[in-house]
Amino acid sequence: MRERRRRLEAAGAKTRAKLGAMQSAQALRGSSFFLVFLGGLIALGPLSIDAYMPALPDMAIYFGVEIAAVNLTLTTYLLGGALGQLFGGALFGALAATPQPSRAGGKARVFA
Repeated sequence: MRERRRRLEAAGAKTRAKLGAMQSAQALRGSSFFLVFLGGLIALGPLSIDAYMPALPDMAIYFGVEIAAVNLTLTTYLLGGALGQLFGGALFGALAATPQPSRAGGKARVFA
């Protein structure tokens, strides 16, 4: 009876180990997709600017304005991103469980 119980416990431990390995492999595949997805989202900002910059002279000709006026669109884009980081970070810091480090980091970025 004891021998049978030991065999069943050993078989259960092996099954649990295999199940745990399968779950960790699935989690790893999911996290790698998530990292690639986030990397793509992060790359969109620089790619949009890189695609936009060569077209600035053509846009100025098309709209019949000086190139300085078209450059203001790029300035507006960058200011919008900066303000989004500033206010979004402060909002996240206020709603997070531990807001103090986020607020200190936000103040350091503003004064840097």
